[in-house]
Amino acid sequence: KNGNPQLLGESTEDFLHRSSISRMFSGHQPHGDSPTIVRHVRTGLLAVTADTSYSNMSALKLFNQANNRGEVVTTVRLDRSSISLAGVLRDGKGHRCRLHSDPSQDQMPDALVGCQLHDGSWVKGVAEDGRLIAALGKRFQVSVQSMHP
Repeated sequence: KNGNPQLLGESTEDFLHRSSISRMFSGHQPHGDSPTIVRHVRTGLLAVTADTSYSNMSALKLFNQANNRGEVVTTVRLDRSSISLAGVLRDGKGHRCRLHSDPSQDQMPDALVGCQLHDGSWVKGVAEDGRLIAALGKRFQVSVQSMHP
């Protein structure tokens, strides 16, 4: 909504939970320069949107006119009970986080990834210096900020 992720409706969240689905992955909804994670507190569902297609609109287009990512990249790894994300942001700094299907297993500051802050922004990851990365969309503009956990 207004360029930001949203929690799923309760009936959808409940259906996925009853179906033993704890993680959902999608694309086609860019939001800044890293994947977006939404943690649903009631059920622990993790919704991950891994679309960084507009992460660096000023990227070099010498070899690819459609290059809107530049050096931005994130690897999403899955295992039986967790997901790990690691990559490079638009400013060249690294980011990472690891989230478990059972949120009680998450370590700080990673446990804050996927939470929505009071200003409407979403915590998207942890920078290499330990600061949290949060993003807030306003229509087609996404502002990214970092903060201490």
